[in-house]
Amino acid sequence: FARSHPQVEVIIVRPTIVIGPNISNYIGRMISQPRGFTIKGTNPPMQFVHEEDVARAFHFLLKKGDAGAYNLTGDGTLTLAESAALSNSKTVEFPFGFAYGLIHLYWLLRLKPVESQAGVLNFFRYPWVISNDKIKKLGFKFEHTSRDALTAFLKAQGRLAN
Repeated sequence: FARSHPQVEVIIVRPTIVIGPNISNYIGRMISQPRGFTIKGTNPPMQFVHEEDVARAFHFLLKKGDAGAYNLTGDGTLTLAESAALSNSKTVEFPFGFAYGLIHLYWLLRLKPVESQAGVLNFFRYPWVISNDKIKKLGFKFEHTSRDALTAFLKAQGRLAN
């Protein structure tokens, strides 16, 4: 659209995992489970962005942003193991192929608690970490780190470890 309509200023916002005390999505429900699983041999870095920072960033970019793409994430990362420890979740390791097949079967049979297709497991194998430098250079300040965002969510869910 931006290439076809150069007269229109297009701002693209790319948030990491949006989380906070008022979030209800499948990722939040996965994180707040007392038990979970990990992929054998992986402990990917994860980034979160607080729901309030996302709202503030949208407002900021609409007022001040230049056309282009902006990544939204709180500063810092947490590993999957650190995230599980914060939520006091017990995890079990599975080989990728087994986990993929199991999730795929659950998805096909529409069994809970699986709310996403097995392709989401690639996030564990091929994690991505983004930079929020571009929006910060415009003057935006994140009020919450990745850890703060996850902590706020877990506290609201009653899942924050002591």
